[in-house]
Amino acid sequence: MNRPVLTRADLVRMVRHQLFVDCASGQRAIQGARAWICPFETLISFVPQGSTVLDVGCGSGMFLGILAATGAGITGVGVDVSPRAIETAKRMATRVKEHAPESSLEFLCLSPEAPWPGNGYGVVSAIDVLHHVPVEVQMKFLRGLFKQVKPGGILLYKDMASRPLWRAAGNVLHDLLSARELIHVVPIRAVESLAASAGLRLLASDDSAILWYGHEMRVFRAPES
Repeated sequence: MNRPVLTRADLVRMVRHQLFVDCASGQRAIQGARAWICPFETLISFVPQGSTVLDVGCGSGMFLGILAATGAGITGVGVDVSPRAIETAKRMATRVKEHAPESSLEFLCLSPEAPWPGNGYGVVSAIDVLHHVPVEVQMKFLRGLFKQVKPGGILLYKDMASRPLWRAAGNVLHDLLSARELIHVVPIRAVESLAASAGLRLLASDDSAILWYGHEMRVFRAPES
């Protein structure tokens, strides 16, 4: 099955009118806004057809839901610390299954200390997650991601930009208002350095901006053995 090439506007419509159609209007609007300001259309292009995917910090499951709904034929597992977000993700997965039975989605609510499920995945994703992790365990969190990538597999990393400062300030303000949380963004060079020390090779990088939101995306490949 050939997967369609979708624009950001296509994904916003999918999120609002398919994936989260039964959410309250306010929540559906929030999900649609998330799809608009995050470059999901770029991220999904790096996921091979039929991949096993672990999405850490999956929230309401949008990334895995988009992959399934676009015909990626994935076996996806999403984990998050928020029970409310996971319940929303599970409802979304039920709807997606009706239209994309070739994909399988599972969502788990785990405490921050709990180990992630499985013994390795073809794709591991962490999208706008690291800045929420306490500073003292951010590097440990990254190393845990690296270990979950199967030999030859892909790590998708995306987080908010730390430069320029005015964009970084906008990102911080967003989380203060929406999540009442002071975020701590790890410089992207530190992420690249740690990945290199673990043997991962940088495949692609993209620094972009949507409105005042700055994004830093990196795609790494794990060594074959």
